[in-house]
Amino acid sequence: MNKRLSIILYLTFGASLLAGCASHWENPNESVAAQKLKIRNLLITPTMYDHAGVILEGMVWDLEHIDDPDTPDQVYAMFKLADKDGNYVNVKSPGMKPLLKEGERIKIKGIHRVIFEEETRMINYHVDAKQILPPSNFPY
Repeated sequence: MNKRLSIILYLTFGASLLAGCASHWENPNESVAAQKLKIRNLLITPTMYDHAGVILEGMVWDLEHIDDPDTPDQVYAMFKLADKDGNYVNVKSPGMKPLLKEGERIKIKGIHRVIFEEETRMINYHVDAKQILPPSNFPY
């Protein structure tokens, strides 16, 4: 009797584990373990999230599309992702030239970086976006 119960429990656990894994699949080469944050929380303690995966939501402002002359195949967008209170983080997004619009509400998943510039002796923060989607279509 105990053997049957054990087998049933193992099968039930295995089925539920497989069902949970099948709900969302990401390409391992493009996936980033990330934590959902509010922009203001990221700005309060930016060094705590240095080189960490973050998920942020906000509106696109000061959008620039950049074609790097040194690498013509490298096209990217630079913009500010701002919350409703005016807090913002700078975002660099490779390959997003035709997709983004000024004032659009988006959710991003990417890597937050803290960069010390020796020439100016300044610390800059930005997020390298790996995934950008409208908030309602984001899988998290």
